[in-house]
Parts: sequence; C-alpha cells; structure tokens
Amino acid sequence: MKGLRLLKALNDIDGALVEQAAPGKAKRFRWARALATAACLALVIGSAGTVIGRLGLFRAGCSAWPGDFIDGRYYFRAGHGGLYCWNGQTTEKVLGALASDGKLVNEYGVYYTRGRRLYVKPHGTGKTKRLYTAPLLDRSHIGFDFYGDDVVVRIYNKRKKHASEVLVDGLTGQVLATVTDHIPYSDLYDNLAWGDTHLKVGERELVLVPLEDEHRFDLTEQGLSILPEGAAAVSSYYRRGYDQLWFDLTMDSGAVEQFAVRSDNEDRLIDEEGSWSAAGDFAYRVGDSNGDTLDDTVWCLDTRTGQQWQLENDTPMEFYEITTDGVHLASCVPWDDYQAMWRIEYDGQGCPEALVLLDEDVSE
Repeated sequence: MKGLRLLKALNDIDGALVEQAAPGKAKRFRWARALATAACLALVIGSAGTVIGRLGLFRAGCSAWPGDFIDGRYYFRAGHGGLYCWNGQTTEKVLGALASDGKLVNEYGVYYTRGRRLYVKPHGTGKTKRLYTAPLLDRSHIGFDFYGDDVVVRIYNKRKKHASEVLVDGLTGQVLATVTDHIPYSDLYDNLAWGDTHLKVGERELVLVPLEDEHRFDLTEQGLSILPEGAAAVSSYYRRGYDQLWFDLTMDSGAVEQFAVRSDNEDRLIDEEGSWSAAGDFAYRVGDSNGDTLDDTVWCLDTRTGQQWQLENDTPMEFYEITTDGVHLASCVPWDDYQAMWRIEYDGQGCPEALVLLDEDVSE
C-alpha cells in the first residue's frame, strides 16, 4: 500500500511547484520535446515534398516532351513522370514516377538512377540489375549519358562544387576509366566536361576541341578536323537526329548554318534555320514559312537537295515538338501531356508527302 500512496502523492503535486523548484530543467525538457517534434515534422514534410515533386501533383499544368524511337518502339514520359513504351499498337508502363531520378533508353535497355546508383532494365529480360554505385563519400548525386554502348556517369559534389566522370560498360557495369576528376562546376557550365565534348554517332567517335574564343569548338574525328569548308567553329550542338547529330556552325562569313554528322559518313551542310528532327535523308520541323512553331503544319527538308515542302496531315492538330525515326512521327505540346502518333506516307519517288494520325494520345 505504501507504493500506491506514494504514487498518488506524486500525482497530486502541483506542476507549478515543480517548475519553481527547477525551472531550467522544465524549460529544457519543453525545448527538447519541441525540437524533436519539429525534426520529425521536417522529415515528414521533406519526404512528402520528394514524392510530390516526382509525381508533379502541384505543377501548374501537365507538360510533355518528345521521347525516343528505339527499334520501332516509342519511349516517352507521360502524366506525372513515369516512363512508357508504345510498341506500335499498345502502350505499357516501363518505370513508375517514383522509380528513378533520371532515365534514358537505348537498344539494350532502360537506364535510370536512384540515389547514388545506376540501374539498367534490359529489353530482353525486363529484369532490373544494378550497374554502378557511386562512392559513399565525395558525392551528393549522380547523372549519366550514353557514349555509344557505354555510359558516362557524372558524380557531383554540391558542397565542394566539383564533379568527376567515369566511363562504365553499359552491359556489365565495369568501370572502364575515370575520364575527368574533380572538374569545377564552372567548366560544366562551359560544356568542358568529358561527356559534353566526346560524342558518338553510330561507330564514329567525335571530339569537340575548345578554341580560344569562349563557347566555340573545333569538331574532330581521329584527331583531324571535319568542319566543312567555310566553317569557323561549332557554336552549339543538339541531338535531334535519329541516326545523326546536328551542330550549329558559325561560318567565316558570320552566318549560322547547320551541319549534320551522320552514322553513314554522308555528312551534310544545311543552310536552313529551325529545330529539325532528322532521320535518314529527310528532316522535319514545325511551323509556317516564317518559322513560327505555334502552327498545325510540319515541313519536310530533303537534306540532299535543300528542297523543302509542307506535309499534308489528315487530322488538324497543333504541333509544337516532334521527333521521328523516318517511319513514325510523334508530336506533343508543353502545356498538355498528350503524345500524338503519326505515320509518314511516302510518294512513288520515296519522298515524304503526308502524315496519317494513328493515335491522338498514345499515353492513354
């Protein structure tokens, strides 16, 4: 009974008396509890923010970007970040929105990062395997890009503002080489990282060599310049071609032209402005004759002759961004999440003449 009486007596003590007796301890207790609660709340909010960010639940509208044609299949992001594949008839989800931080596709499989790890999901097996794990120390996050069948993994350190790059075998994950070590962020912004200046198209290996003028490069292959006659430098480049790379060139005259470096070695200098998506001998762009992209027309350019013409399309639809493999053409707009799929019709001479709508939204 003494224990029960003691317990009752303790419960009957006025809390104010306890605070007066030891105010510092009571305050420290309240602050400790408040800090613990705040830490837990921050953790929950941070985790929820990551989920919301990946799902895009509070974006100011949906948006879509062109995907990639790989062996007749079309891989694209839809809805709130998942990766999907249209196989010519139906669409299936390949990766969920929460599965990865970044993803790319080639003929072998789907590559993606999660945290400090690089994974691949081969098309043949569909079974995910881990390819590479970045060192636990000296990194904040990783990114990657393709170099032919291999992968350039970039390891970032946001605190020290530098990055390193390793070349990894795209099939086995074996580290082939450390190609840059602790390159400053300023060089990354100036496109001086190894992965930005070493490119592949088919079996051809290209290197952009910095010139004295800022943001201007020579384009070399096997140590020799392949810039066409009259070209002063490469001013920028973008991967718009299905089987080729298109570079913006500054000519000796000061004009800007485009240079298509092709996997079949049939390189072409193109005196046409616009953002072209190319496959084989033909390139396509959106817009009217003035280059206005807010239009419902697609133009075709024969890169052999320089001739261009407007394609007929059987269904009126607004185009903005397009990509093609020469058989199909996918179109989308940045203010919606649909992905429209078209078939390219050719005339008797093998020239594209029309677009036939196959599906106004393959993402559904």
